Amino acid sequence: MEHQARILSERRRELLEIQREFISMVSHEFRTPLTTIQGAHFLLEKLHTESPNPSRSVAENAEKWLKLQASGLKTLSKLVDQVLMLNRIDHMTGEASLEQLSPAVVLVETVAQFNNSMDSPRVVLQNDMPIGFTASMDSRLVKAATENVISNGLKYSGLDKPVQVRVYTEPDGWAVEVVDQGMGIPQEDQAMLFQPFFRAGNVGTVPGTGLGLAIVQRAVDFHAGRIEFESSKNAGTSFRLHFPGTVRPPVGDAAPGLEPLVSGQ
Repeated sequence: MEHQARILSERRRELLEIQREFISMVSHEFRTPLTTIQGAHFLLEKLHTESPNPSRSVAENAEKWLKLQASGLKTLSKLVDQVLMLNRIDHMTGEASLEQLSPAVVLVETVAQFNNSMDSPRVVLQNDMPIGFTASMDSRLVKAATENVISNGLKYSGLDKPVQVRVYTEPDGWAVEVVDQGMGIPQEDQAMLFQPFFRAGNVGTVPGTGLGLAIVQRAVDFHAGRIEFESSKNAGTSFRLHFPGTVRPPVGDAAPGLEPLVSGQ
């Protein structure tokens, strides 16, 4: 009983720490887009009141402020989606979510979403899947995992740097590899990389919540898969997400499937 009490006490402490970090993150990260939206809204209201027949320059300013609002709303929407996704994975049973699908089709759709949103597509997909190959998966979780890894590759790389994505089969299932040419992950930060709200020390002013890789780990763990990564500071990062062909989702608290291979070299 004493041992169980200590475990419960430690778990409570961890939950309180996560709660504290979450509140801190929300107060900081949500404030910026909200301030942007509020400022743009004020300016648009003023424009509407003072300029019933706006000139071309006024109309252009209105368009600029509307874009600021849209950007802020997009950021807020992503933050909310990430929190809800973490909660969904942590509380789902999963039986009704699994389907027999083509990983290649899922990855083609995921990559297309990125490239279609950019003036110059930067995500390059190499599809090494045999025709007709399928695996049991929750497509929403697979998409969430791959989207977050690809998004990080784009966000932390130069605008002229491509992100390489490869999907392929393995003897016991399939995998997706995402390779970027970005800033890399410092060796001293790699042990904490998949902790919610944690961000590497070299991200600077690049916006983020530290939730993306936590979602990746939970999504892969749900499929009883594993993650490998290699990263060197200022020399890019490679993630490999391995999925079994037949999924038996873990029951209860699953051990993270995380294997750092080459770090900080």
